[in-house]
Amino acid sequence: MVDNSAGSEFQVAEAYAYFGNVDQAFAWLDRASRVGGSRESSGCAAIPCCATLRADPRYASIAYDG
Repeated sequence: MVDNSAGSEFQVAEAYAYFGNVDQAFAWLDRASRVGGSRESSGCAAIPCCATLRADPRYASIAYDG
């Protein structure tokens, strides 16, 4: 069912992050960036459930500085 989440990639990533599945969260953030959600993906900085992602080295690849 999750594979049919077109347009909600970032929200799926948030859910995986919330439940501590960091690898799946990053996979979905990557998917979101490929469909044009890179600015939305950078919203992880302000979302508490994404705190587990910010300490991961992969986080730098999704950070948006402006």
